[in-house]
Amino acid sequence: DHFGFKTALSDLVSSVIQPLANRLFRPEFAKKYGLDSHHGFLVEYEPGKDTNLDFHRDDSEITLNLCLGRQFQGGDLYFGGVRCSNCREVPPYSYEEKYVQHEPGVALLHLGAHRHAATSIKKGIRRNLILWCNSSGFRKNKSTKKDCPVWCGARS
Repeated sequence: DHFGFKTALSDLVSSVIQPLANRLFRPEFAKKYGLDSHHGFLVEYEPGKDTNLDFHRDDSEITLNLCLGRQFQGGDLYFGGVRCSNCREVPPYSYEEKYVQHEPGVALLHLGAHRHAATSIKKGIRRNLILWCNSSGFRKNKSTKKDCPVWCGARS
């Protein structure tokens, strides 16, 4: 990773994220094939600079979002449904919409396919370590299927 923590992040994936993902998510995302690569980066939100992040899916199977903090107001995370790549534009159902107030020192672990956004920061600075964890086995299997998978929320 571009900021010099590749070994530490690899250890974090193998000793913490992989076991948690095995317990929290459907087997095809992590347990069945394993998380075998990652990409870590930092994001920063501040009034007058980048204040928010638009609705999107991550390029990962599992994402760790660790709030590194400082004091800030706003910048909540909005989640709007898990979607496969074929259904990424299907609007969220009301029961899929959730807001999470991010706090310094708190990490969120979610599927990369769980669409989300960061609402506008009102005051202060919010810094986050983002770690995208990928599975080459999941991606290889996914690329051979054209149908909407059972885990896609658009099937509801």
